[in-house]
Amino acid sequence: MSDPFGNTGFSKAQGAADALNNFIRTLILKCTKGEGEVRDYFEIAVIGYGAQSDTASSLLAGGIMKISDLEKHPLDRVTVPKKIPDGAGGIVEINEEIPIWVKPEAGSNTPMAQAVNLAHQMISDWSNNHPNSYPPILVNITDGEATGDDPEPLAEQVKQLTTSDGNMLLWNCHITNNPSNPVYFPNSEGSLPDQFAQKMFRMSSQIPSSMVSTAKEVLKLPGIDQNSRTMAYNADLISMIQFIDIGTRTTLR
Repeated sequence: MSDPFGNTGFSKAQGAADALNNFIRTLILKCTKGEGEVRDYFEIAVIGYGAQSDTASSLLAGGIMKISDLEKHPLDRVTVPKKIPDGAGGIVEINEEIPIWVKPEAGSNTPMAQAVNLAHQMISDWSNNHPNSYPPILVNITDGEATGDDPEPLAEQVKQLTTSDGNMLLWNCHITNNPSNPVYFPNSEGSLPDQFAQKMFRMSSQIPSSMVSTAKEVLKLPGIDQNSRTMAYNADLISMIQFIDIGTRTTLR
């Protein structure tokens, strides 16, 4: 994840962190009602793996956190430039302070199996305590080249976890150095170029029928069907955020 993220000038780890922080900020806005009240429609956990060693760990101090607690307790705030209308037909650039919850880190190892196993423990406990909730969604952002144990059998165990509303969903966002075109919601291994991407396909859930129309609408891809898997290959940063956001759009309807 320390390799460059396409032609952006920053690393895959930075791209993943940016996508996640943008996603959390978007969720907070969606859950903000009335006079700034943030309603707890979601709870979020973030697991990091491979930054310094062959370990996986929770990156949020509260483990699985309510969206209102995330809004109140960002890890840090950073200043970024923002262009706005100047009121006279022009554009001016100002500095805007935005919250972040995750900072990018990357190492030489990718202990994906440990991360999936930790996610299994967290999701299992959460589902037991929320048996009638919408099934959890696990989003794995990775370069796909796992080290250590094989994560695929563990992924199958995760996908068997349920609430009364159905099975939880495992989404994989596979970012690579391959210059090939991005692929979203593939419906066969044959559409993917290598063994790592094909493993990510097998690890991904089959897209629920309730999400098909949303995925077509957001990504403008008419080929998504009932055989498609919840996977993105070589997504750019904007499309990665849209990909992750699709499940929450369905949840809030």
